[in-house]
Amino acid sequence: MDESTGEILGALVSTNNLSDDSALSEVLDAIEENIEAVSADGAYDKRKCYDAISSRGAQVNIPPRHDAQYWPQEGDNHPRNQNLVRIEQVGRSQWKQESGYHRRSLSETAMFRFKVIFGTRACFQTITTIKLMRSSTWLYNFQQANRIG
Repeated sequence: MDESTGEILGALVSTNNLSDDSALSEVLDAIEENIEAVSADGAYDKRKCYDAISSRGAQVNIPPRHDAQYWPQEGDNHPRNQNLVRIEQVGRSQWKQESGYHRRSLSETAMFRFKVIFGTRACFQTITTIKLMRSSTWLYNFQQANRIG
């Protein structure tokens, strides 16, 4: 989501058997613009998510799990290891403030609005017809309504 406009830049319509972390790479691939940062909850604390975000040159704002261990094979410069070190230094709350992690609530709010307006379930035909919601009429109408306020 573009923070300045509220525009949803990438989304994916899927069935409920696809986990969010499994869809992340495909959602990021749908975004043509440069990505400054990706903030996601702890469910995304997986190598494949860090790799997908890092490959786009974006800052990774994912809080490691509370029992997270350093990934020695990844090295000191790996974003997850850097996040862990910083959390150890200043605490989780301060890390969230410094990293801008709380900005993810903007995208959470945008998706909440979308679900309120269009419902939480898409019909099977819609899922098989459109792969990326960005191209759908639903998302276009939502973007227009979001711009109006």
